[in-house]
Amino acid sequence: MASIGAPTLVLDGELDSTDITSNAQAIARTVPDAEHQRFASAAHMVNLESPGPFDLAVEAFLASTTDRT
Repeated sequence: MASIGAPTLVLDGELDSTDITSNAQAIARTVPDAEHQRFASAAHMVNLESPGPFDLAVEAFLASTTDRT
């Protein structure tokens, strides 16, 4: 079985479909040390529907990955 060893950030919106939400949660549970963040008032296109919070989440995640090396 293959595994993911890279830092992983899983993002989804609270208004997205249940299958996307289920997939995001499964990925976050399965990938070692994955981070998961849900965005209120956003559906499938989180980066367009909540650009400010999305940018902050990605920037914080990227900054945390540089701390790991």
